[in-house]
Amino acid sequence: MTEEVIGENFGLLSPERIRETSLIGGLNRIVNEIIELLTDIDSPEDKREFHGAFLIISLPGEPIQTIAEKVAKTLELPLVTFQLGEIIEKNKLDALMTYANTNAPCILYLPRLEDIAPSSSINAIKLYEWLSSANLEDNQIITIAQTSNPEKIDAGVLSSFDLHIPLPPPDDKDRENLLKQFFEERAGELADAVNLTEGWSYGDLNRLIKYVKVKSKKEHISLISIIRNNVLPISQKYHRMNLSRWGQGRDNPPARLIEQLIPEELIEQYYLMAVSENPNQVHRVIQNLNDGFPLDEKDQEILAKYPFLLIGPPRKRIERLAAAKRQLNTIERLVGGDK
Repeated sequence: MTEEVIGENFGLLSPERIRETSLIGGLNRIVNEIIELLTDIDSPEDKREFHGAFLIISLPGEPIQTIAEKVAKTLELPLVTFQLGEIIEKNKLDALMTYANTNAPCILYLPRLEDIAPSSSINAIKLYEWLSSANLEDNQIITIAQTSNPEKIDAGVLSSFDLHIPLPPPDDKDRENLLKQFFEERAGELADAVNLTEGWSYGDLNRLIKYVKVKSKKEHISLISIIRNNVLPISQKYHRMNLSRWGQGRDNPPARLIEQLIPEELIEQYYLMAVSENPNQVHRVIQNLNDGFPLDEKDQEILAKYPFLLIGPPRKRIERLAAAKRQLNTIERLVGGDK
């Protein structure tokens, strides 16, 4: 994407230079929601005034900037551009806000707001005063911000936004539409791909799409094989923690490596074994894995004994656990057990 840089640190991306993109699912729904709130259909076209502040809460790595770009292109307003490191490390938030005021009407996109305005910081005070002032309305500035850790943002700054918009991971239909858009020639694999990517973020899916495009130029690789072995959904807290610990030589290897060692047809038998030996502990570990909670020492011991619990998306783990419990109950009734 080409942008017009003005000055050393800041720039304006004009709407005609923003690439036309087609957003799906939650991304497109957020764009439509913002546009609807900003657009006063009762006002004449030449007298419409756009202003407002919106905070999007998303998983790490989501393509939230595409939302800001889509809004800018739709409303035909320039998008302020800057280097995030300049704002955080060199304390240039004042200069950025002044630049936005000077070049209004415009759209200002603030990613990783928890780093820009952490609780009780000077930047938080400055941003709170700016968002709460009449400047945004008078100058017609639309602020779109993103965070993955709203609890780390100053409470005053949080309260200054007109709307807080959560972006959940794409559901089955959204994942199907996105994968079909890029992998129409792999129709036979799409159903399995949709199931295997349950809980993945839009950012995770974008990495998958890029990886397949690169690999497909050299050789044909099964989409299912790539999902299982090559692309890790790092938007999920557990996978980030597990990858970090494994990289330091601790605990279990990532699930993608375990899947290469355990055949799919044997996993159900392993689940039955685990449930028969440690039903409560296995249930607890699966709940913590699915919720992204840290694993304590006992959980780690169970996971070290049953590493196959890492395999599969959250819903699949629950299904396997329930099936193993039903099968165990059936066996116990047949042999007259009283457990």
